[in-house]
Amino acid sequence: MEKASIDIGESKSFKAELALEYMRLVLAKNQKMNLTSITDPLEFIEKHIIDSLVALDYARGDISLIDVGTGAGFPGVILKIANPSLKLALLEATKKKLAAVASMAGQLGIGPIDFYPMRAEEAAQMKGMREKYDVAIARAVARLPAHLEYLAGFVKVGGQLVAMKSGQIDAEILSAKNAAKTLGFGNIELAEAALPYSGASRKLAVYTKHAPTDRQFPRHNSLISNSPL
Repeated sequence: MEKASIDIGESKSFKAELALEYMRLVLAKNQKMNLTSITDPLEFIEKHIIDSLVALDYARGDISLIDVGTGAGFPGVILKIANPSLKLALLEATKKKLAAVASMAGQLGIGPIDFYPMRAEEAAQMKGMREKYDVAIARAVARLPAHLEYLAGFVKVGGQLVAMKSGQIDAEILSAKNAAKTLGFGNIELAEAALPYSGASRKLAVYTKHAPTDRQFPRHNSLISNSPL
């Protein structure tokens, strides 16, 4: 596997203090609603902030990126801090959670950002979002065959789908071969990085799209879960 670099220092536009302020806002909001189970600041920095930056190489330049199932705003908000030129969209089915992220991003003056409080299966069929983005990214939303199906409809031909994973994923990659082909993806690039404090492994499976995704995909959530491609 190729090694992905965690190059915070190489990103001149990355403002660490802004990321730490976002952490403080998330942890404060977390006392009132469930945004994250990680409440130790050092663990938060590693497993949310630095973990998000593992994908920075795929969020550089003036590109459009959608973070699907963003939760508390990771990796999308951190990637936006690292690259203010990023045309960012955040998708999250839990409306209260996304509203909290929008409020916190607004407090920090991070923008513009598009916020979509809806499920991936619905959003990926919308005219204004279908095959619109240079990059679609998500952190561990599902096993790869389902992960690909949830995100494929957002990626324009020539764009990339980035699946952020941990642990061993060789079997998942093999199981996703048919899904990748069916959904219009060709080459896959694999990258790995070790988080600095725990040494935990992070994997990126990056698929390049070479053909449009058939309109029947993504299917209903139950079909994606129970009858993977």
